[in-house]
Amino acid sequence: MWASFVTFSVAGRNLTFPVVRRRAIYAGMARKFTDDKLVIASHNKGKVGEIADLLKYFRVEVVSAETLGLPEPEETGMTFVANALL
Repeated sequence: MWASFVTFSVAGRNLTFPVVRRRAIYAGMARKFTDDKLVIASHNKGKVGEIADLLKYFRVEVVSAETLGLPEPEETGMTFVANALL
């Protein structure tokens, strides 16, 4: 795995992001996001707000699961992994 950086110029600002590349076996899995709306599967307003702030320069509307009226999942596991498997 190696890292490089990519820079975008958006609304007069240069934004630089790290790009992590993995072995070629994963190359076919990459997809380009082309929509103008992204649903974040979270009810955490802070997390959704941070993601919205990061994507605002790309004119992407961020919508939370809560906004869509989706139920909040029970997180009864003792670890992040356990909760992810529920």
